[in-house]
Amino acid sequence: DIFNSVTQLLDGGYIAVGESNSEDIAGITNNGTYDGIIVKYSMKYNIDILPSENGTVSGKQDGNKGIITPVSNEGYEVEKVVVKDTKGETVKTTKEENGTYTFDLNDDVEVEVSFVRNYVIEKEETENGKTEVVKLNRKKGAVKPKPDKGYEVDEVIVKNSKDEVVEVVKEEDGSYTFELTDDVSVSVLFARNFMIEKKDTSNGNVEVEKSGKNKGIVTPVPEKGYEVDEVIVKNSKDEVVEV
Repeated sequence: DIFNSVTQLLDGGYIAVGESNSEDIAGITNNGTYDGIIVKYSMKYNIDILPSENGTVSGKQDGNKGIITPVSNEGYEVEKVVVKDTKGETVKTTKEENGTYTFDLNDDVEVEVSFVRNYVIEKEETENGKTEVVKLNRKKGAVKPKPDKGYEVDEVIVKNSKDEVVEVVKEEDGSYTFELTDDVSVSVLFARNFMIEKKDTSNGNVEVEKSGKNKGIVTPVPEKGYEVDEVIVKNSKDEVVEV
């Protein structure tokens, strides 16, 4: 086997061009007598993995690419992957669909991977509506209640692993957010959303409104020279409700 020309590439590797009469070169089929061959050699770089807690990390070189494979311990997830070259400069990494991180490898590198707790949000079964729970980020969760027709959200309860109530904040979009510092369970209670229908009246106006979930308020406003004669409230069964 003879290489007639060897040239260094911009990435630090080499490409060699020559001829071969061998029959046992892996991946190359000899087609009789001498065959032309082109072989590319990549530079071998060191990938130094720093010790990590709550998970393990491995790294390897694949041509001009570096591949980092972090494996989290149970209950943890990858927080960040930092790769630095010999100049102390950060090397850009790309997270792949299989969970590995890849980067261009043209220098020795040092790799640091940190792991953080992956808090679990457990959703309890509910009636008269549906509940969606999501992680907005590693430190905040959200509850998105969807009441059935005729119902509304009565209460959103979030508890941590110590059975302590976690504060929730109602957002403008109707969701409820909370801080994630522990595994939590979420339960949502739905209550009937009773409607107040106002009948037309004469010689005055009537305002109706809800006060909380279980009380309604009727405010009669008579015209000049008139006064309230009677206020009648009836339920869906046409039964008179005490006022």
